[in-house]
Amino acid sequence: MFTTATSRGGTDISLAQWQSQFGRDLSSANSPVTYSSGNPDDDIKFTVNPTAASGQVSLDGTYRDPLSNVYSGQVTVGPYSSLILFNDGSAAASLRTADNPANAMPGLDYKYYEGNWSLLPDFSTLTAVKSGSVTIPNLTREANRTYNYALTYTGYVRVPADGSYTFYTASDDGSKLYIGSTLVVNNDGLQALTERSGTIGLKAGQHALTIQYLQGGGDQALTISYSGISLSKQTVPASAYYRVSTPCEGMYTLKSGNWSDVSVWSCGRLPTSTDVVRIMSDHTIVLNVDGTVKNLVYLGGTLHYSATTKLVIND
Repeated sequence: MFTTATSRGGTDISLAQWQSQFGRDLSSANSPVTYSSGNPDDDIKFTVNPTAASGQVSLDGTYRDPLSNVYSGQVTVGPYSSLILFNDGSAAASLRTADNPANAMPGLDYKYYEGNWSLLPDFSTLTAVKSGSVTIPNLTREANRTYNYALTYTGYVRVPADGSYTFYTASDDGSKLYIGSTLVVNNDGLQALTERSGTIGLKAGQHALTIQYLQGGGDQALTISYSGISLSKQTVPASAYYRVSTPCEGMYTLKSGNWSDVSVWSCGRLPTSTDVVRIMSDHTIVLNVDGTVKNLVYLGGTLHYSATTKLVIND
């Protein structure tokens, strides 16, 4: 519980004054309420949860707590807890606008490099040994060996609400994490497993993400975590990673099977609205899910439709 609060305009409000002005105590069912000293930018929201269960409180703007964490939309208040939030119109402007790319699909793109470095290299000067796409970073899958290599993962990370988010990399050896062009986490160098973090304000949606990783010798490890508005610290799940689906000039069938089976397709992904799809000779494809393509060409193969699915052809 609090006994006094100070607005950004410098007005001290005692608990007794607050009760007197609003005619209710802190455990009132009408909490939260807003105090204003005449300037809307000096609003203070007093939020109290007198119950044994966590509660959600809706916010009508962007607010900061005394630690400068940003809240918007809603905030979780723990059991028997109180929270003081300051109306901060400037906070919204400090939040990075989401990229929300077209043709986004689950996963990340990666590039794998081999070399002997003590710090993360300048990847723009290097040629990748191999590249591909993954659902989530996995060193033992992407790397060809256990020493002297580096990886980059690029794509987008989705955050659920406007606010301040902290990203963490735990790595052995070095790592960095960028949101857009901003370096959020610098955890570089040859080292035992070390976790470092950084915080950035983000609007809800998908934000450009780059993860860089360096392995010298010995153990290898990389874990990416985040925390934020109504989001406790956790490993970033596969469902939060996205990459951009690019047109594939050679989207054709490799074998018979279901449309939804990635291994059927030459591009290693399902066809999208930008692809010209070729059904090759002696291949039978079952349209077991809805699909959209730029064009469809039969080269001796067959496509079986079902009564519950459809294929949209844009051309």
